Amino acid sequence: MVRLRLPELLDELGWTPYRLAKELGMTEPAVYRLVNRRGRFARLSATMLDRLCEVTGKAPGELLERQATKRRAK
Repeated sequence: MVRLRLPELLDELGWTPYRLAKELGMTEPAVYRLVNRRGRFARLSATMLDRLCEVTGKAPGELLERQATKRRAK
């Protein structure tokens, strides 16, 4: 599973989800869906990833991390 590291990144930057929403030009509820503590997201477009990189000054690899997932029994 790929996880979005926004909660940790916001802590590093000293930003709130409100500030990120303003920087991205998004609504707060939309940002809160991205910033959930588990880092799970249903869909993240390349355009949104690019915008996140632009406003935070981070590279895509700093925003995403791959976590091992448990295999489901067949």
